[in-house]
Amino acid sequence: MSPLTPRLGGGWAVLSHDQRRIAFAYDKSGTRHLYLKEADGSPREELALESSNFINPLDWSPDGRFVLYAADNNLSVVPVGDRKIEQIASDVDPDQARFAPNGHSVVYVSQRSGRAEVYLQAFPGQGPTRQISGAGGMFPAWSHDGKEIFFLSPDRKMMSVRVAPNLQIETARPLFDLNVNPENIEYELAPDGRFLMLKSVDQTAGPLRVVMNWTADLAQ
Repeated sequence: MSPLTPRLGGGWAVLSHDQRRIAFAYDKSGTRHLYLKEADGSPREELALESSNFINPLDWSPDGRFVLYAADNNLSVVPVGDRKIEQIASDVDPDQARFAPNGHSVVYVSQRSGRAEVYLQAFPGQGPTRQISGAGGMFPAWSHDGKEIFFLSPDRKMMSVRVAPNLQIETARPLFDLNVNPENIEYELAPDGRFLMLKSVDQTAGPLRVVMNWTADLAQ
């Protein structure tokens, strides 16, 4: 097994939706730049963007034409093969943004209001911006059909917001409670709609108790 990218030193690498290309950022010449390369192991790298800031690739558009990235708390896209940057939003969380399944909007997290909230921005162009969460939110994710956005609330609930094609949204509603701190959980959506979660172990849990000779109780 051989690595597809050089050592990234804490940077990110994201696979295109057709799984044919990788976007990644690393320090090659004293400054972190954004590079593209084929996922078949080819050694050729394409310089997609030069940056004097720490750059963090986050997602590809579904059609493979754009790479979504964060740099210096700004969220932007760069067209593949053209270094003309379009800024999406400012004051964003540098690792919580994703394209919609149809590529016509971007969901992201910003603390511009004083706390983390989830926002929806039309793409491309300067279309409407919608605030998805109302009382704080983080870690947004799209349903596979693009009709819902899920996020985690500060009070440990998985929330859902219905999204219309014109980006009109409904009020967020809770789906289920989480028994862990939302900041200590990672999740993905399976194609069948199930939530796949990786939860951190609660180090403050009570002592482990072992019951000996428990089969004797069954006989009574």
